[in-house]
Amino acid sequence: MLLEQQNDVEILKGIRQALEVRITNLKQWVEIGRSRASEESAARAQFEQVNAQIEQVLGQEATARQLLEFLTGKPVGDIMDSPQFPPVPSRLDSYLGKAHLRPDVQAAEEAERVAEKQVSINKAGYWPNAALQGDYYTQRYGISSGIDWDAALLVDVPIFKGGQTEGQVDQAKSQLRQAHLETQLALRSSEQDIRDAYVQLDATLKQETPLENAFKAADESYQGQLQDYRHSRANNIDVLASLQTLENARRDFVRAQSEIKRLYWRLMVATGETL
Repeated sequence: MLLEQQNDVEILKGIRQALEVRITNLKQWVEIGRSRASEESAARAQFEQVNAQIEQVLGQEATARQLLEFLTGKPVGDIMDSPQFPPVPSRLDSYLGKAHLRPDVQAAEEAERVAEKQVSINKAGYWPNAALQGDYYTQRYGISSGIDWDAALLVDVPIFKGGQTEGQVDQAKSQLRQAHLETQLALRSSEQDIRDAYVQLDATLKQETPLENAFKAADESYQGQLQDYRHSRANNIDVLASLQTLENARRDFVRAQSEIKRLYWRLMVATGETL
């Protein structure tokens, strides 16, 4: 978001510079009577609108910078865009196959395994416990005076604990069912996140080429309008409208490129592939 705002500011500054040149030319043409004063006023009005847009985007950039500093805990300077463009995404199935590798899904699967082991642990309460106890004596009296050790086998049969053990086993089974449902939910949520990110990325990629063509056509139109105006074949309103179209087309194209990168990394995060 911060990088997108920075690019937007640069585009608007370029439009402002073009308007400055336009206003300068119009002033000269008004003086010699080739243009009307209202044409200069219209260009100046559009110039001030661009100034207002720049200030608006600068405010959005400052907000995005503060949010990034809050998330990272560090001051953020200039952001450099990577010249490497995201690769063309693979088939959807290749990403869905990685859904179970996401950390939240793996954590849910581990919790299910722990719940399954807890059932086995609680079932052990049905079985008797046996223990061997031995003692050694340094001195004894009476009939045991000649024996310096003894041993005993202790067997604990949980005859009266069956109800308590059954309750513990049922509780563990209930927790296992809950853990299983949470694992299924985590996996389905992971797959849904992947599908959403993939569909949005694919749709934005399909918009990139038309937006680029629209930007190039708008630039050609603007240059043509300038030539026509110099030869009195177009009026100033046509030139300003063409410049506005060029501005919108350029901003839409740059935003689409930024959105492609954002959605690509969203897809990587959805599959559990982070930096």
